Amino acid sequence: MVVNNNKDTKPWAWLRMSRKQYDSLRIWKKCNLSREEFGKFVLCLPSELIDEMYENATADMLVDAIFKTRKATLKK
Repeated sequence: MVVNNNKDTKPWAWLRMSRKQYDSLRIWKKCNLSREEFGKFVLCLPSELIDEMYENATADMLVDAIFKTRKATLKK
């Protein structure tokens, strides 16, 4: 289990997103945490968990894209 020990790593980088995406999503608000508390929490998550979440999100986006394309094709 690899945990982020690098103090220079930013929470948005650890979550594999841009700072703009991170700021616009305001995930910390949904968790009822301050931005700083949420950032500290994210940096404590093991890399394996981040990898798993990223792969699942990517798979979901691909499935959505495939089925939206098929629906659009069927409508024509």
